[in-house]
Amino acid sequence: MAKNLCLECGLCCSGKVFEEMTVSLKESKYFKSANLIATDTSSKYRVKFPCNNLQEGNKCSIYRNRPQVCIDYKCGVLKAYENGEMHWDTALNIIKAVKIKPSILKNKFRVSIVEKWYKEYCEDSKEK
Repeated sequence: MAKNLCLECGLCCSGKVFEEMTVSLKESKYFKSANLIATDTSSKYRVKFPCNNLQEGNKCSIYRNRPQVCIDYKCGVLKAYENGEMHWDTALNIIKAVKIKPSILKNKFRVSIVEKWYKEYCEDSKEK
């Protein structure tokens, strides 16, 4: 089975990276009404995060049948990994770093900064 970075992450759905997303009326069926907010148009809704389909361990309960907006979204880490610009382990280290310290994304995102932070604060603490 091919490696799936999204299933290792879940950050885009957890509320740590985004507070909400916009979905079509058709896609709104995937989300609980408590997570939906009507917009100015009757054809769009905003979905508040964390997503109601996100399970323990950041796993999506509807991943195989998720809405198109979720299929289409690709974060910078996923794009870099899929384009061969980033190794699997580097991508996982970035994900781990952001899960530990989401505020790291508020600075201008640079892979090298996140990797350095992860190695300094996470890998070093494992050795102690």
